[in-house]
Amino acid sequence: MIVTAASTRLLLAALIGFRWIGYTTAAHARKRPTVTAPVRSNPYDKQITTFNEEGHLLQLQYAQEASDKGSKGAFMKYRDYIVVVVENTSVKPGTSASGYASGYVSNGGIVRIHDGIMAKMTGLNGDARVLAKYLLSSSHSICWKNGNGCSSTGPALNVGEDILAAVTVPTREIASVCAELQHSLTMRPGARPLAVQATFFGVDDNHDYDDDEDSTRSGSGSGANNKSKLVLYQCHLSGTFKECEFCVCGGGMHQCLLDLNDLSGDMENILLADVVTRMANILLEILSKNLIALLHVEDDDDEEDASSSSKPTAAVDIYVMKLNPKCRGGMETSFASFVRTKEDLLKVGELFT
Repeated sequence: MIVTAASTRLLLAALIGFRWIGYTTAAHARKRPTVTAPVRSNPYDKQITTFNEEGHLLQLQYAQEASDKGSKGAFMKYRDYIVVVVENTSVKPGTSASGYASGYVSNGGIVRIHDGIMAKMTGLNGDARVLAKYLLSSSHSICWKNGNGCSSTGPALNVGEDILAAVTVPTREIASVCAELQHSLTMRPGARPLAVQATFFGVDDNHDYDDDEDSTRSGSGSGANNKSKLVLYQCHLSGTFKECEFCVCGGGMHQCLLDLNDLSGDMENILLADVVTRMANILLEILSKNLIALLHVEDDDDEEDASSSSKPTAAVDIYVMKLNPKCRGGMETSFASFVRTKEDLLKVGELFT
C-alpha cells in the first residue's frame, strides 16, 4: 500500500473531523459577532413635561419650591426712583462688623445684565449663573442687531460734554428673552425649568407697550434724559413676566407684600428717605423673625451655650436707582451695604435726604 500526502491528509481529516473544517473556516472567514445597543427613542423621562390629574406641572412646582428658598428681596418704584432692598448673604451672621460699611461686597444675587439693566436672581445659584450668562450674551446680540454695538455711550465725546446714554437694550426686551427661555424649558423633553425667579430693574424707552406690539422695534432708543424711564419687571419661572410698581422675591414674603401695598398708597405724602428706611425695616423684621425661629430650634438642642452677642443678626443691602445721563447706561445707583440696626437706618435716611 502506497501512502501519499493526499491520502494522509484525508485520513487526518476523517480522524479530527470538524476540527479541520473549523480551522479552515476560521482561517478564511474571520467573522466577528456584531453587538448592537438597544435603540431608545429618548433616554430621558418624558413625564416631567406632562401634567398630572389635577392639571399641575410637577416639575414646575419643584422649581418654584427651590426658588422660594433663595434670598429675599423687596422692590418698589417711587416717582423717578427704584428702591431695592435685598437680604445680605455675603457676611456670615454674628461676625463683628461695623454696621454701615461700604467695604463689604454684597452677594445678594444682584447682577448687571447690560449698561442700564440690573437683575436680582433668586433661587439656585447654579441656575442663576447660567441664566445671567445667557441674558448677558443675548443683550450683546440685541445691541449688534440694532447697530449699537455693546456700549451705550455716544460714538465720540469732547472734553466737558455730557454722555447721552442711549437705551440700546430696553429692560422689557431682556425680561421677554428671559420669559421665552423659561417657557421653552417647560416644553422640552428631558429639560427642567430653571429654579430662578428673576426681577429686572433699569432703563427703558418711554413707550406704552401693547400686547400685540413687537418690543424689538424700540431697541435703538434715544437720550436717557428725555425719552427714558426706570421700570421694574418680574419674570416667573413658568415663562411669564409683568411690569410692577412693587414686588417681592423669596419665600414667606406675603406679609412683606401687604406692607409694600400699604406703603405704595402713601407715595404722595412721603419722601425718598422714608421709603428707603421703611422698606429696609419691613424686610429686616421678616428676616429677624426667621432667624429667631431658627435659633429657637437650635436652642432646644444646645441651651444658652453662647452669649447673646454671638447670636446671628439679619442684614440687608439697599440700592437706589435714578436716571442720570452722565452715568453708565443712563442710570445712577446709590448703594448701602450691611444695614441691620436702627443707627444704620438713620445713616441711610440721611444719605437719601
